[in-house]
Amino acid sequence: MASLESTLFSTFQTALGAIATSYYEAAPATASAPYIVWSLVDSVNDGLSLNSRSGIARFQIDCYHTTSTGAVGLRDSVARWAEAFRGTYSNVDVFKDSVTERSLRRGEDPLYRGVVDFTLTWRE
Repeated sequence: MASLESTLFSTFQTALGAIATSYYEAAPATASAPYIVWSLVDSVNDGLSLNSRSGIARFQIDCYHTTSTGAVGLRDSVARWAEAFRGTYSNVDVFKDSVTERSLRRGEDPLYRGVVDFTLTWRE
């Protein structure tokens, strides 16, 4: 059976990849906007890993685009996906705890960036 971590990461990559090209932790120097970079920021549970059977994890999803309007649209699409997130993965119920859309910020020149903070809770 796949671990909760690998199952969730695969689910994220597929779902976010349907919105725009997505990368885990960092985009390559050759990446073309629009694209998404998502990363696990923090995880709290008994085993201090996503492989534990209950816990909380916070992800940051950065949405890059060449225009501010494009970055806002991409951020809003990601936030809608995150708001609806719920399911059973590796026999564990996983559900969205909170989604926070942060203000659009100017990212690496000349790209604009919108940020979504996404917290998941899971339990066996």
